[in-house]
Amino acid sequence: MIMHGYVFDFISTYGYLAVFVWSIFEGETVVLLAGALSYNGYLSFYTVIIWAFLGAAIGDFGWYLLGRYKGEKIFNKYPKFKKFVGKPVALVNKYPERLAFLMRFMYGFRHVVPFSLGMSSITTGRFIFWNSLGGVCWAFVFSGIGFVFINIIVEVFGHLRKSELLLIIITISIIVLIGFAGKNLKRFLKRKIEDSL
Repeated sequence: MIMHGYVFDFISTYGYLAVFVWSIFEGETVVLLAGALSYNGYLSFYTVIIWAFLGAAIGDFGWYLLGRYKGEKIFNKYPKFKKFVGKPVALVNKYPERLAFLMRFMYGFRHVVPFSLGMSSITTGRFIFWNSLGGVCWAFVFSGIGFVFINIIVEVFGHLRKSELLLIIITISIIVLIGFAGKNLKRFLKRKIEDSL
């Protein structure tokens, strides 16, 4: 077993709540971990996806509403924030549906993009539709990565003791890979934003 003792009790008791709450803010780490735990049946794979999606949808919609109803006031009160968010707003107006769908995969832009979308011309209904579609894909992909990755590790290194240390190493490795990919995506989006202005 990968998890045991107190850690197992904590995850089995609060696992879905942790997935839901963490997904409101960021989510990858816990969703990956929950996907890995579903491999051994500690959590249900599809239930992890549902709770990850719900947390992501609520978090994104909260930022969208903040941009829609308080964006201008925040811009006026905090000029530095306007300078930071102003460029993404220009890009958002060009591709609102695409960004609503992809924003969960945009590491480092996850709060800026829905806030910017709230200030754009996209309707609330279209935002919810595209963001929900993207949220389901995001939840499935990251929980799936956790599930498949731990499956491969267990198959390849089955002779190793499946301890909490192994799970921590796996999780850190995945986070490093995601961080590396996120930096490259951030550079790419920055170039796109600059080119659009």
